Formats: sequence, C-alpha cells, structure tokens
Amino acid sequence: MSSKAERTVVLAANLREFHAWCRANGRSPRDKRLMYAVGPHTLRGVTGARIVRHGDWRDRPDWAELADAAAVIEDHDERELEAVGAIA
Repeated sequence: MSSKAERTVVLAANLREFHAWCRANGRSPRDKRLMYAVGPHTLRGVTGARIVRHGDWRDRPDWAELADAAAVIEDHDERELEAVGAIA
C-alpha cells in the first residue's frame, strides 16, 4: 500500500447497505477516505481508489452506468501501475 491513504468507493444498492458494509468492516461512514457511490456522476475524476461491490448493488436502476464508471477507475489505475513497471 502506498504511503498516502487509499480511498475506498463502495457500490451499494442504497445508503442503508453502505452503512451495513461500514459496520461489517469496522469503518465509519464519515471517514474521508471512504465514499458511497451515490451515482455514476460521483465517480467522475476519481483515481487511485479501491472499488468495493457490496450486497444488492446491481438492483440499482443505474447499476450498468455505475459499473462502467467503476471500470474506468480500475482500468486507469491498472494502466498507471503498468506505466511505472509495477505490474507486467
């Protein structure tokens, strides 16, 4: 893990499921390194984040757009690692 704290983005069906994930993982929903993906728009410009898919997140009406937005983050971060030779 890098010296700076990694941001975690949680994809959950709703705020209740996000809070359940927080309780199950001993995290505070107010932690500045933690983010509930309200919608695909909230993921624009996010990099260097770990994406967590929790519970019934695919029951959301915007799940496909959310999945696409999360994939952009994951693909960007993988390309960054390849660029510095961290992965082959």
